[in-house]
Amino acid sequence: MSNTIEKLNVVLANANVLFTKLHNYHWHVKGPAFFQLHLKTEEYYTRFATMYDDVAERILQLEGKPLVTLKDILAKATILEEEKTEFSVEYILKSIMADFKEMQMQFQAISADEATDDITRAYTDEQIGLIEKDLWMLKSSL
Repeated sequence: MSNTIEKLNVVLANANVLFTKLHNYHWHVKGPAFFQLHLKTEEYYTRFATMYDDVAERILQLEGKPLVTLKDILAKATILEEEKTEFSVEYILKSIMADFKEMQMQFQAISADEATDDITRAYTDEQIGLIEKDLWMLKSSL
């Protein structure tokens, strides 16, 4: 179970980084696709805020400790922060795709682990399905 908790903390850290990164894109997107991408990034960061809470609560249900400091979150995250504030739409879409692929891999690793409990596996499988659809839509937008 501790391996599952460890992997969930990576997902937790990535959800937190993505929440902030998606806000950056939401605030700074410019150009003809502004309206659509502004709305879509809001949808995404809202989903990652919910994910952050859901994953932390699942860690607690498994009698683990979710990460609570930004220092620990940034140390554990496999998704990097975005320091720039000027982007092309193509850059934003490709960046989101890369980060979503990373999240997909993290969820797949949890789901494939034989030690993962059924409840956690059901949650990760649901997230994999959502991300697969997101990736298809993002790729179709390029």
